[in-house]
Amino acid sequence: MKLIMAGKCDELDEFDIEKLPHDIEWFLYSYANGGYDGRGIGLAKMDDGTFKHWDLGHCSCYGPCENGADGDLADDAAVMNWLDNEAIAAPGETRVRNIHDYDYCHYVDMKAAYLALKAEEQGN
Repeated sequence: MKLIMAGKCDELDEFDIEKLPHDIEWFLYSYANGGYDGRGIGLAKMDDGTFKHWDLGHCSCYGPCENGADGDLADDAAVMNWLDNEAIAAPGETRVRNIHDYDYCHYVDMKAAYLALKAEEQGN
C-alpha cells in the first residue's frame, strides 16, 4: 500500500496504518493529530479499482482508522462528487463551509492531492 499525505498534515502512525484493510492500492489522507484526538479524512483506491472514504476524526477512546471506512465510491466521478460536496457542507447540514472551517482545509488539500495523483496515474 502506498501512503500519500495531502498537503501539510500529521503522519498516521504504524498502529493506525495496521487498522486499514490490506487490499488497498493507495491511501491518500489529510490528518491533524491533537494528541488525544484528531481530525481528518482519508481516501483509498482499492485493489479492485473502487474507492472508499474515511472520516479520521476521533477522540482518545480510539484511533483514526479503527472504525473502518465510512462509505464506498464506485469511480472517479463519485470521488469528485464526494470531495466537492463535503467541502461545501458537512453531511446533513445546510450551511456552507468557509475558508476558516478546519474541515474545509482537509477537503481542499485532498482534492488538490487527488487531482495530482490522478494526473500522475494517467502519465500527465
